[in-house]
Amino acid sequence: MKIIDRKKCLICKGRLWCGLKYCPIILKKSIKAKVLKKIENKDSIEGFSYNLFVSRYNYPRIPIGVLTSSDKLVNHPKDWIQNKFTIKDIVFNRVNLINAKKSTTIVGLDNPIIEAALSKRPTYVYIKIKKIKTNLCRFYPDYYPMGPSTRLLEIEFLEEPKIPRIVEKLYYDQIKAEDAVYKLYEKDFDFYKISEVLSGGLLGINKRLVPTRWAITAVDSIIGKKLKKEVMQYKLADKYMYFEGSLLGNYIFAVYIPYPFSFEYTEIWMPHTTWNLTNRILKTTDHEFYFTQPPKEPKSAGAYYAARLAFLEFLKKNKINGSFVVLRVITRDYYLPLGVWVVRECARKATENPISFNDMSDLITFLRNRNKLILNMLENSNIIKQTKLVEF
Repeated sequence: MKIIDRKKCLICKGRLWCGLKYCPIILKKSIKAKVLKKIENKDSIEGFSYNLFVSRYNYPRIPIGVLTSSDKLVNHPKDWIQNKFTIKDIVFNRVNLINAKKSTTIVGLDNPIIEAALSKRPTYVYIKIKKIKTNLCRFYPDYYPMGPSTRLLEIEFLEEPKIPRIVEKLYYDQIKAEDAVYKLYEKDFDFYKISEVLSGGLLGINKRLVPTRWAITAVDSIIGKKLKKEVMQYKLADKYMYFEGSLLGNYIFAVYIPYPFSFEYTEIWMPHTTWNLTNRILKTTDHEFYFTQPPKEPKSAGAYYAARLAFLEFLKKNKINGSFVVLRVITRDYYLPLGVWVVRECARKATENPISFNDMSDLITFLRNRNKLILNMLENSNIIKQTKLVEF
């Protein structure tokens, strides 16, 4: 029997670095889908196609699936936040989605699954499937929860899917995938559809399917890279700022420092949370300076790039340059992983109402009374050591 060092689970987050064929934590967190009572022993579903899911397993010949439900669902992070959905509400919606999948090569772009999933709105379809034998729901560190999977035998459109015009144009344009991603972002295309368009192999010169989990981080990284280049042209603000926000048991605290864009991101996982099964508080830290590249494999995985993007968006919106020391605290209230969208939206929420200070000493005085956790991060910050702005 393989013995796993539980401390490493915090960094791995289900990426199977332990060498196992499955993640024990994710398997343990899998729950039974009540929706199965409606589809048990059925070999077909008539309903709406919501998402494209491209697996990374067995790459480059990979399973590609259309997430389908016979019910109309609330299926977008912005709507979940606006309607104040709980974790239970989100999971209940998502477990209704059946991943009807079939294997294809990474160049298998002529596929009705892609067309159905990337339509402007959920497309009404009829699918023939292999009878579902498992009722496990799937949870991932970077993607939304998902219902049971089964093999897709046939798909028929009951209404015409409508691919957005800008996506069709970019499909035929001979431009790099990263430029196409940023063009969609600049045009205010639905942020959460951009990764699906990239995943579906519709962007780039040499078009390829991209596993969904890779595409999500790639979009955050690509847009972040473009924004960093832009904000480096702006002037520094003549003040310091403090930010805080919360979402579904996650808390983001951050400090703005008038120093060319650098980013430090720390996660603190409280005991007995999703990726921390120990009785102690565990933490990870990643950082970059304005003269370095972001870490290739952050200890916090895609969460680093998701949070980084939110704060770069803040800099662009306010046309300023600057650095951030960011702390995410994950409590036991966040009892199931919902994806890195939680980090991105929590960080965006934190940037809505910053508190400003004339100098570092005023900020430190404030933090001593308000938030000693982030103050401790500042005292040990790589950015503070680099800037030599203050002696604690």
